[in-house]
Amino acid sequence: MRRYLVLLLITVTVWAQTGLDELVLEDGTEYLGKYLRTEKRLVYFNQYKSKNERLARIISIQDVNTVQLSDGGSIDFESHKKIYPKQYKN
Repeated sequence: MRRYLVLLLITVTVWAQTGLDELVLEDGTEYLGKYLRTEKRLVYFNQYKSKNERLARIISIQDVNTVQLSDGGSIDFESHKKIYPKQYKN
């Protein structure tokens, strides 16, 4: 059991250090990449498929569940502002 806990902690630590934003759609599809902006009810997101390959995605706000930023914040689509948990508040 202890082995699995250590493996889980290592995996989470490595994943957390990727510095990538995460976009989750309403259907559960997840993309890792860089959140660019929200404009005219569209979300602009660069998906990183591999180290050298990027795919630009433009997705309607109504299809997006959440955008989790690499710095710990998230996007509020009503106000188009970044939201941070209390410990990260700037």
